[in-house]
Amino acid sequence: MPILKVDRVTLSFGGVTVLSNVSFDVEEKSICSIIGPNGAGKTSIVNSINGFYRPENGRIIFSGNDIIRKPSHKIAALGIGRTFQQIELYTGLTSVENMLAGRHMLFNSGMISCALFYGKARRQEVEHRRAVEKIIDLLEIEPIRDEVVGNLSYGLRKRVELGRALAMEPSLLILDEPMAGMNAEEKEDMVRFILDIYDLKGTSILLIEHDMGVVMDISHKVVVLDFGVKIADGAPEEVSVNPAVIEAYLGRKKA
Repeated sequence: MPILKVDRVTLSFGGVTVLSNVSFDVEEKSICSIIGPNGAGKTSIVNSINGFYRPENGRIIFSGNDIIRKPSHKIAALGIGRTFQQIELYTGLTSVENMLAGRHMLFNSGMISCALFYGKARRQEVEHRRAVEKIIDLLEIEPIRDEVVGNLSYGLRKRVELGRALAMEPSLLILDEPMAGMNAEEKEDMVRFILDIYDLKGTSILLIEHDMGVVMDISHKVVVLDFGVKIADGAPEEVSVNPAVIEAYLGRKKA
């Protein structure tokens, strides 16, 4: 069974249809990429998966649960973590504090225990900090662990946001253009971290990315959207030579 199944999802805003009968699967322990021109509906589909948007029709099945009508916090609690196209961090907190915030759903101590910072609350705090330190090592952000993220460069903020998503211990990690706005060196680092997450943790990854070289190199499967419609779905080598995909990106050849 796939970890995620999107089945005939349709989404409209007013009279504008942004997704029309979109269906695809994400296999467990795989990297699936969604590509398409600007305005194709890529972010709309992941916002539908996360519960930020409410499609009119279709089903979204995650680990056997139909999540299309669930609120966002319950979807996250089931094991879906994500990063955003526009960085969404607590800019007044440090890198460590942002990542600890990503683990808030894993805290289950009582109010009194937390207020007194005693017993179970103290033990959980130690466990969560230990988990965050492992992520800091994985993403090589030890030098900025105590830096306020509002003072960090764009590339480092992207890395911290990835760390916060990982702190949730998701079984499906959604990355919405994680390399947008980065220079070549920062992109290489981000690709390496994504592959490390996949290799070391076995996390299923749903990636939205415009860099076709990256997509074709690291994806097991590629889904292509154009004007809210799926026009291709398959292995990278198949999608890259699909006439509909070539036309969507390059335009129709003149006679």
